[in-house]
Amino acid sequence: MSNTRERDVFGTLLMEQVMELGAALEPFGQTLLTMDPDSWPSIAVTVRVAHRGFEVALKFAQAAGIKNLTMERLADEYNVRVEAREMFPDGPPRIGPQ
Repeated sequence: MSNTRERDVFGTLLMEQVMELGAALEPFGQTLLTMDPDSWPSIAVTVRVAHRGFEVALKFAQAAGIKNLTMERLADEYNVRVEAREMFPDGPPRIGPQ
């Protein structure tokens, strides 16, 4: 696998995990920037699993050479994707015959 391909694969995996973690945090009133694992109840298996998946995906992305992976940038991208999903619940608009 080429280095570019690895970055694409691991970047995609990372963003999937960011989206899963962000959604899992919402019921706890937390965001990617304010998450506090010590405050999660022991029964919060979904958020703990999502957090662990995120940590693993982040390490792979960093190992593949993806730079500038700050929580602020990841949180911004998460918010952009959530807004896009709300604006286009059926997926991105298409031009031409469907």
